[in-house]
Amino acid sequence: MTNNNNIGRDVGFFFAGLFIGGAMAALLTPYSGPRTRRMVRHKIEEGADQLAEAAGEIRDEAAHLYSRGKQMAARAEKIVTKAATSIAG
Repeated sequence: MTNNNNIGRDVGFFFAGLFIGGAMAALLTPYSGPRTRRMVRHKIEEGADQLAEAAGEIRDEAAHLYSRGKQMAARAEKIVTKAATSIAG
């Protein structure tokens, strides 16, 4: 459960940093408007790529945990069935 809270917090920090960084870049840039817009667009694309990569990693980890949970449930079912069989007969 703690990992889920950390992921949500990290995503929130990511977006806050993205917003603050973009605002600071727009206010403090020594470049012309078109060049600044290109730079901001590039940074947004980089952020989107990083977010997509993180989402893929989260999806992969969730699939792994789901598979592991299914394996553990199947193992527990075998143990319970074996115990019930030995008690019954």
